[in-house]
Amino acid sequence: MQNNRLILWAIFGLLAFMVFNKWQTANLPVAPQTAETAQVSQSISPAADGSVPAVNAPNTSAIPNVMATQAKTITVETDVLSINITLAGGDISDVKLLKYSESLENKDVPFALLSSDPARLFVSQTGLIGATGQANFSHNVTTFNAEKEHYTLADGQDSIIVPMTYVDPDTGSILTKIYEFKRGSYDIGFTQKLTNNASAPWVGLNYLQLVQKDPKASGHMVGASSYTGPVFSMGEETYKKVPFDKLVENAPAIKQAGTYGWAAMIQQYFTSAWLALDGTAHTVEVAKLPGDIAMVRLMDSATVSVPVGATHEFKNSLYTGPKIKKDLVAAGEYKAADGKDGNAKLELTLDYGWFSPISALMLIVLEFFHGFVGNYGWSIILLTFTVKLILYPFSEKGYRSMAKMRHLAPEMQRLKELYGSDKQKIGQETIALYRKEKVNPMGGCWPMLIQIPIFIALFWMLQESVQLRQAPWILWIHDLAIMDPYFILPIIMCGTMFVQQMFNPPPPDPMQAKIMKFMPLVFGFMFLWFASGIVLYWIVNNLLTILQQWLINRRIEAAEKKAKA
Repeated sequence: MQNNRLILWAIFGLLAFMVFNKWQTANLPVAPQTAETAQVSQSISPAADGSVPAVNAPNTSAIPNVMATQAKTITVETDVLSINITLAGGDISDVKLLKYSESLENKDVPFALLSSDPARLFVSQTGLIGATGQANFSHNVTTFNAEKEHYTLADGQDSIIVPMTYVDPDTGSILTKIYEFKRGSYDIGFTQKLTNNASAPWVGLNYLQLVQKDPKASGHMVGASSYTGPVFSMGEETYKKVPFDKLVENAPAIKQAGTYGWAAMIQQYFTSAWLALDGTAHTVEVAKLPGDIAMVRLMDSATVSVPVGATHEFKNSLYTGPKIKKDLVAAGEYKAADGKDGNAKLELTLDYGWFSPISALMLIVLEFFHGFVGNYGWSIILLTFTVKLILYPFSEKGYRSMAKMRHLAPEMQRLKELYGSDKQKIGQETIALYRKEKVNPMGGCWPMLIQIPIFIALFWMLQESVQLRQAPWILWIHDLAIMDPYFILPIIMCGTMFVQQMFNPPPPDPMQAKIMKFMPLVFGFMFLWFASGIVLYWIVNNLLTILQQWLINRRIEAAEKKAKA
């Protein structure tokens, strides 16, 4: 009895925690845009006030932004990306994903992943930093020249090469930044090629970083209750999150060294990550910059010496796009020095939480059904049928136990009336009754316990899988990944729980009985903020459970009548 109560409270507590998480993010205050900010965002496209690494220095030092406020940009358009590259720094300042819309209300507006808009600043910055006395080619002091203003991936063309050149006025050294965009790919090749025309060897390092304004501070929280912020994989840290609110301005940066890793800013459905796959030692650094801005940086762990008259290439890649597993896996592939194939596991940014294997499997099954019906709502219903069928042997035992308990309810009530307040005697007689009728009182908990990992896995699968983003079902459900705008599905779910309770035996414990009585209302309220797809799954699961329990009860009643006859 005590165990039943404990399990009940555990289930209730878990779901309450999940809904509190959802409610918090669904009701985040939106920071008002001041008149000053609005004016700036319309007139200029500045780079972020940032920082650049210093050779042989333990911490970063802030460098004021010196980019021209009217910095010229060039545009690149592929079949999946629309990109702005600012010539002040030669960096990607804006990325729009052409296959994904900004919102349901703005279907024709591509989703902006990187943005130079000060209100929701999120940009890439790169450069080379020389040692003492050497030329610096940091993102905030170099202005590049490009051959063209517009680059477009033409029909039949597999890739675009976009070169930009900067000539150091003091030494004549040439830095060329080269981007390579491929058809159907969000993985951007990037090379910094330095030709040393100085009178002495150039000694320095390569750095690549992403800077982002805290979405909560800017009023642009991107993703429900999913993690949004810096994350990296390098050395011993295979997947390390560093939340915005854990970073302290002017405090020592978080650092991690290793090879074959990446540094990223992730959000609910999308990620942007710089990858180091060339086998050289790199260091990841995470820090907070002024203005509620977080920075995650990938840089060489040791300086490189480029002889006079020689050319050296620093090769990296930038993934900026949806969190689709096959694309993330492909972006992380590399060939090690020993010739063996390896992978930096960028797919870890597709974070399904505790039950990742179950979530990944459910997505595969969901995609399989979607290939036939072409609608994710009906696919979720088919998935629910499949899960119910697989779990049937386990849940049937539990439902049979619950059915038997229900039939024993009159006898248990008789025992209470017979022994009154003698709880010890009631307990002894109840246990004896269970043994006589071969009933396991814990058996009824198994169907719910089995559902917990399934529910959590589905929750995170719908939460993280970009395939479900803005996926419609029928009528008023235009996005299965967000809550029902009219709360119709939660109300229906609440009704199915009331019906389901009618098939369950009344709990012998008065406390349990009180909790169970209000459980449908509590769950209905909690599910108001859950994704429509999750509520749909729960409704179908409840309906199938009701049908299953009804059939089992009919069989037990028929068997009892036959035995009496």
